[in-house]
Amino acid sequence: MAVTPRTIRVVVAGVQENTQRQTVLHFKTNADHTWTQAELLQFCTNFWNDVRLAWKACVGTTVNFLSVTATDLSIIPPQQGVYSIPQPEPGTIGGEAVPANVACCISWKTLFTGRSYRGRTYLYGLTESNTNGSILNTAYLVAVATLAQRIVAWTNPAGVVALFAVRSSEGGFSTLVNTFIVDNVSDSQRRRLPNRGA
Repeated sequence: MAVTPRTIRVVVAGVQENTQRQTVLHFKTNADHTWTQAELLQFCTNFWNDVRLAWKACVGTTVNFLSVTATDLSIIPPQQGVYSIPQPEPGTIGGEAVPANVACCISWKTLFTGRSYRGRTYLYGLTESNTNGSILNTAYLVAVATLAQRIVAWTNPAGVVALFAVRSSEGGFSTLVNTFIVDNVSDSQRRRLPNRGA
């Protein structure tokens, strides 16, 4: 694993259809800091407590959230803290699940251009109630935008300030995210859905 100064990786883990799912996010600190395991545990606990309801409102009841892991990427070996979410912690959207490879895409933007300065998060857990064909309905898009805004606006409430960022693994740096776009077409990354072309 490459060192990335002032960067915390957060992994939100869940399970859907008996398969592990992970969403990886990064946060950039405003100062050099060697994190302790206790600080990282508090970091991911604080993060989940803030985004929990908004995230659950974006996924179906077939999803159950398991843990949040925060890892300090500025040192080798990296220090890590794991928050085990009290169980069960399911999503709150009813309805039949769509195929597991179908997701909502959130594109993260920074003040810079180029592949090293932008990122994507594929939000799993869609249900048929969220979609009309491959088009995501307005209520669902509002819920996802609410979650995305909470992630962008979140900072660690105690200790070292950390803001949401895009990490370039090749460049070894992180860049703060300032805005986002939520695609209104569900994405299978196979371009086989209606409105996605052949």
